[in-house]
Amino acid sequence: AKLIGIESDEKSVEYANERYGEQGKRVFYCMDMESEGFEAALDKVMSENGVAEFNVINLSWVLMNLRSPFKLLKILRKKLSKNGAVFVKDIDDAYNIAYPDENGYFERAIEICGRDRYAGYRKSGRQVYTHLYRAGFKQITQERLCLTTVGMDSDKRSALFDVTFSYVLEDMKK
Repeated sequence: AKLIGIESDEKSVEYANERYGEQGKRVFYCMDMESEGFEAALDKVMSENGVAEFNVINLSWVLMNLRSPFKLLKILRKKLSKNGAVFVKDIDDAYNIAYPDENGYFERAIEICGRDRYAGYRKSGRQVYTHLYRAGFKQITQERLCLTTVGMDSDKRSALFDVTFSYVLEDMKK
């Protein structure tokens, strides 16, 4: 019945509120999830929106960008309803497969992403289970999905490559 979105990028929050926001139903906030005051700020947002606890928490590409994912998960665990669910989508480049990659473009792009300070910790996927468990989540199911070009024709491989690595040039400009 209600969606509360939290994002650290002000422009993304403005866009989301303009495009998807609906008073009383969908609202987006710009917050630093690693700040000392995050829990208090989240409590305020929950109070303002009449939310006592969350039924669903979706963390897409969040943990990979945090210095202390465990700290955030510990806070969110306290805000989750008894039968609530947390969905985590993160990345681990070790699971990605590009075949054929005769020229090594995919492998090289993955290596560049690993050095891109704006691309997050590209091996965080393998740590998600441990972070969740340590934060108090006990019923954990982990699905491993990877990027793969196996069986794709060259047009599809090219499109996957473009979509997957399109941000790299912008990051390199920064």
